[in-house]
Amino acid sequence: MKAKYFWIVFLSIMISACWAEQYKFVGTHDPTKQAMSGVVLSSEEESNKSCTPLPKGFADEDVVGIWRYFSGGTGVLTLTLQANGTYKQEYEYPPKGTHYKSEWKPWRLERRENGIALIVFQDMRYCAIGCAPVQGGVLINSCEGYKEVILNENETALILTGALPPNDPKLDPDSPLIPLKGIELIDPSLDPDSGPIVYRLKR
Repeated sequence: MKAKYFWIVFLSIMISACWAEQYKFVGTHDPTKQAMSGVVLSSEEESNKSCTPLPKGFADEDVVGIWRYFSGGTGVLTLTLQANGTYKQEYEYPPKGTHYKSEWKPWRLERRENGIALIVFQDMRYCAIGCAPVQGGVLINSCEGYKEVILNENETALILTGALPPNDPKLDPDSPLIPLKGIELIDPSLDPDSGPIVYRLKR
């Protein structure tokens, strides 16, 4: 019995040591609520995570236009960005008869050192079947090693990156599979096993 207990303790210590050496938790932990929100990453994954930089000829005004994401399971998300620094958010989910359209609200663009940018939105809602206010204040930037980016409490941000076209020479230049202006707008997911929401500029 003592030998069995010894091996249980020994293996627990070894597993903890390996975990501490190779893995890192990124996110927030509230000990008063015994709550944790974030993602567990291997040290290799954290250091190697990167995104495609914006095209060399990219200009800030290239983001102005209508951005759209479609999913049969969650509906159609639309962001309309105006040159005057305001945006409108729309969401439709026909199976539930859900339709949401916001007022015009402020947005701004922030360039990052690694060649991407953030588009910061005030009072954005999270929409998936329904819409609810986003708990803002921080972004876990998956394009910068899951670095925490501090924002104002009423702000959230999407990640603006370059977008490589599919490697298919037969594609028509106007194909919707080719990202317009070579850019994408990413709503990152904290779960590495699930893909992010990717907005494309509407043609």
